[in-house]
Amino acid sequence: MPASEPCCPPRLLDRDQAAQYLAVSTDTLDRLIHTGVISVVRLPVERSRKTGRGVAGAMRRVLVDRAELDELIPSWRERSTPEGQR
Repeated sequence: MPASEPCCPPRLLDRDQAAQYLAVSTDTLDRLIHTGVISVVRLPVERSRKTGRGVAGAMRRVLVDRAELDELIPSWRERSTPEGQR
């Protein structure tokens, strides 16, 4: 395996990657997050004591769990009904 290829696909996706994964715009992804359809993963981070920004907090970057998206997609499937059988 070439060194430039990752060993496995990332579990956590940023906004752009998650939107691309779902084939939707980042605005649509933001609405899905805002309405609670998709949850956000916040990684805890230790901040440097030297900068004076505190010692604990959460990453502000929006991350989405790819596994959650994989679980949601089947529930969004929609089958068309043959004409006249509605």
